[in-house]
Amino acid sequence: MYLYSLTKDQLIILSTEKQSDLEEPALGKLGDGKVIAAREVEKDIKQFLSEAERAQIEKENEYMLRGPGRIERIMREEMDKMAAFMEEKIRL
Repeated sequence: MYLYSLTKDQLIILSTEKQSDLEEPALGKLGDGKVIAAREVEKDIKQFLSEAERAQIEKENEYMLRGPGRIERIMREEMDKMAAFMEEKIRL
């Protein structure tokens, strides 16, 4: 950013000034993040969804609880348990 002033001897004096001093927040890197399923944050984001989106989520939940998606849900839960178990074993 340039600051300038007019004087009687010179038309313009330009000098470079520091615009701002930003500090980096103490956050982890995006690459170090953990992948989570959308269903884990579903309750937190419901307030930001439209009625149509909420209805679609409710329809999908009904499918997963009482429809053919029940088997898929059980398999996902078992895979999540197995993944957690494997991660624990790897860290030890």
